[in-house]
Amino acid sequence: MIGRLLAEGAKAGVRVVLVVQRAEAALMGAFERAQCSVKVSFRSDNPAAVELLHPGAARDVAEAQVSALPGVGLLSVPGAPLARFRALHVGSYADYVKKIRSASAVRAPGAA
Repeated sequence: MIGRLLAEGAKAGVRVVLVVQRAEAALMGAFERAQCSVKVSFRSDNPAAVELLHPGAARDVAEAQVSALPGVGLLSVPGAPLARFRALHVGSYADYVKKIRSASAVRAPGAA
């Protein structure tokens, strides 16, 4: 069902965001992974998991991702080389909640 939604959903304007802790072969088949055009991954427990999600990733890149610091990830985008990035540090969960509440506060018209 997910495979069909991934393969045909874009024609109907449906976008799918899959968030998985481990994109292992038993959970997500090769067809489904192939249909995901943009892939973001963070630290993995083994190089094979990185290579599974980012086909063609160099072995040294996959091995480095196993010991990557929190917030360091890999980004696969069609037509671009595999990129390593550093996500913004949000802080504690309390800091995160405070930032979300602040950003989503509705302000009265004319308020500064």
